[in-house]
Amino acid sequence: MRRRSRALARSSSQDRNIFSAGIKRIEQQYGSVDRYLEQEVGVTAQDIARLKQLYTE
Repeated sequence: MRRRSRALARSSSQDRNIFSAGIKRIEQQYGSVDRYLEQEVGVTAQDIARLKQLYTE
């Protein structure tokens, strides 16, 4: 069981690192995640504002 816990912790840490690297790359290429969403995904500024409101309250 202890080995499994360490493996999960290591996996979780790797997931965070991959996510952070992806965000960093997006910010380098587009300037911000918002701009990436607008340009590549087609999400409008209004959509982003609404999503922020829904998920950060």
